[in-house]
Amino acid sequence: MDGAKRSLKREGKIEDFYLIEENEILGEGASAVVRKGIKKDNGETYAIKIIDKEQMGETEIENLYNELKIVS
Repeated sequence: MDGAKRSLKREGKIEDFYLIEENEILGEGASAVVRKGIKKDNGETYAIKIIDKEQMGETEIENLYNELKIVS
């Protein structure tokens, strides 16, 4: 990524960029589900983690943002 930090904020909804397979669950957790997603512009397949932040406490949300910083 040549040293440049990517922003965690993206413009638009995820559905604008990915076709999310609603009937294909790859995994589940207490506050998230992972579904198959296909990127609309190139057809590549991704695992998309869909998180219900309303089910999470303050510490869990902080951990989520730390996770996002690591993977971005």
